[in-house]
Amino acid sequence: AKYAYPSAGSLYPVETWVLVKEHRISGLDAGWYRYDPSGHDLEQIAAYDEESAARVFADNAELSGESAFALFMVASMPHMNELYGDKAESFSMLEAGYMGQLLMANAPALELGLCPLGGIDPHALSQILGLDNDYLPLHALCGGGIEPAWSESWQAVRPEGGRAVHERLGAFLFRPLPAYII
Repeated sequence: AKYAYPSAGSLYPVETWVLVKEHRISGLDAGWYRYDPSGHDLEQIAAYDEESAARVFADNAELSGESAFALFMVASMPHMNELYGDKAESFSMLEAGYMGQLLMANAPALELGLCPLGGIDPHALSQILGLDNDYLPLHALCGGGIEPAWSESWQAVRPEGGRAVHERLGAFLFRPLPAYII
């Protein structure tokens, strides 16, 4: 929902672009897509090319190679720049963060796992998507299906006689972090 996260000036400048890998999502061709919120649909804008996709992911090539898809959040900056000047990029980045958090919080219910990426190549992404200087790539997430055992409460099935993942993780984090953070 558009209003499920805040946006500076209620402009909602952040658009979502999707890369679908070959043979990873049944019923959807590999390629680059733009999400059209008015029709709640994906509009294919370019075919999938592994070499150009690898340039976009730069340092994250291994992680992205294992994913079924990637989401890219790109801000349309003209109105943001007009209203907020030097703060436009920061406000757009905040919106991308809110969107990413909302997506990651709801992904397990859809049996999806999402992983935020750092270090994508914004120039390579802009070239593939045909974006001009009015657009600013902000954030990316890789995603794919997760085992149903993870989808209910985002924890793995308890190993025979062992502790669940959230219990093991809590015990591990208790060593370096104060209890109130855990």
